[in-house]
Amino acid sequence: MINIVEENTKIKNVSGQSDKHWEKYRLDMLKSFPSPYRNENDTLALAINKAILEIDNLKPEKSMGSAFLGTNSELTIDFEKVKQSSLNQMMNKPEIVIEEVIKLFEGLPNWGHPLTMCNVNPQGNTAAIIAAILTELFAPNILEGEYAWNIHQAELESGGILANLAGWVSKDSGCVYTYGGSGCWTYQLKYALTRVLPDSRNIGIRTDAKVICSQQAHYTMLNSTDWMGLGMNNIIRIKTDVETNAMDTIDLEEVMKDCTAKKIPIASIVCTMGTTDANAFDPVKKVRTLIEKYPNPEGYGKTLLYCDSVIGWSWLAFKNYDFTINPLGFSDTVLPYIEKNYNAIKDVFYADAFGVDFHKTGFSPYISSVFVYKNALEFESLLSRDSSVYLQPRSP
Repeated sequence: MINIVEENTKIKNVSGQSDKHWEKYRLDMLKSFPSPYRNENDTLALAINKAILEIDNLKPEKSMGSAFLGTNSELTIDFEKVKQSSLNQMMNKPEIVIEEVIKLFEGLPNWGHPLTMCNVNPQGNTAAIIAAILTELFAPNILEGEYAWNIHQAELESGGILANLAGWVSKDSGCVYTYGGSGCWTYQLKYALTRVLPDSRNIGIRTDAKVICSQQAHYTMLNSTDWMGLGMNNIIRIKTDVETNAMDTIDLEEVMKDCTAKKIPIASIVCTMGTTDANAFDPVKKVRTLIEKYPNPEGYGKTLLYCDSVIGWSWLAFKNYDFTINPLGFSDTVLPYIEKNYNAIKDVFYADAFGVDFHKTGFSPYISSVFVYKNALEFESLLSRDSSVYLQPRSP
């Protein structure tokens, strides 16, 4: 066979000189990639260090400055023109590209600043930020063991820790990392539809199964029912207490009675357990009792109980805390609220699955959310595909 690269180097231009413009581009591109070998003057390490120092210069002086990065808080994007961009025909050096990237952070809210109070956007801690950076270097892919090797431990380990906090049997549980609370909501709906409508994976959704949640539920209920093809009109919203925002189980029971009488299957009931929009804690244990009391009609699977606890999950950290001795010395003002919130969130034990946002109350960078399920055997068997071998566990 003809060696195309070798032949290309022999091409002559009109002046009789070898035309090797591609070779210059190739050499410049190689300088833009980290070396696979140990190097005392590692260009990647030097570039990261320089970039961090430069972006640190956007921070204000201690006890001074506004709660944004840089000196100009104005939004400089021209939304009418910015999308009319085209690819530059010439190649820039990495340091120039990095400088351009750093400019984009001008005016961005400084999440670690004490004056920043916007939604729930805590600053990631140093260890979590470094861990996130390190995963970018060699791109471990937990699709299979060969691509992730020992790093796969992090997913299994964190899933086990969360299951333990919920009081579940960790070896029988599992988790899937996803793109946010909305991703968790979508996973619960897929799980629910596959369980309740067994044929839906093959023939599609042909039954108007219902998704029940409170009036305070997160807006992603609309996204998930829309994206999964169930339809937003199949959401039933339950009344909530005006003082606590918690789901009214009397209204819930009336709705479930009606569904039972009309032989309408309920795909899932979602309990709000501390979210961005409403820091409410629904009575999960009572909801579980109602699910057992009002089973779906014959031919349909069991209703899924999901806890949207993407923020509230963090109270599970007080699972083994002695509120009587109070070893950390919380004040008499604060302690009752901690105990109350823990006693509310611990009822995720009765759920089939719950959601976690590490980037909300886990001090980790975007984006790190986890859908945790109680019965790994059921979840993974329901969503498996016999023909797609590469989607199955293949680690040693």
